Amino acid sequence: MLSDSDTGGSDFLWIVDPIDGTTNFVHGMPLCMPSVAVAYKGEVVVGVIFDPHRDELFTATKGGGAQMNGKDIRVGHQD
Repeated sequence: MLSDSDTGGSDFLWIVDPIDGTTNFVHGMPLCMPSVAVAYKGEVVVGVIFDPHRDELFTATKGGGAQMNGKDIRVGHQD
C-alpha cells in the first residue's frame, strides 16, 4: 500500500514499465513492450500496452472493456 507521501498526496498514481519483458529485450527477442497504467484511489482504471514489433496498441478502461488498435477485443469462450 502506498502512502500519501509516496504519491505526492494525489488520488492518481501512474504506473510505468518502460520495458515489460526485460529479459526478452536483453536477449533480442521481440516479446517486450512498454506498459502504462493509471490508478485512482488505489484502483487501476486505465491500462495501455504498445507492441512496437507488431504495431499493436492495447487499451483498457475499468468498466469500458479492452481494445486492440481501437477495435473491441474479448476473452475467448471456454468449455
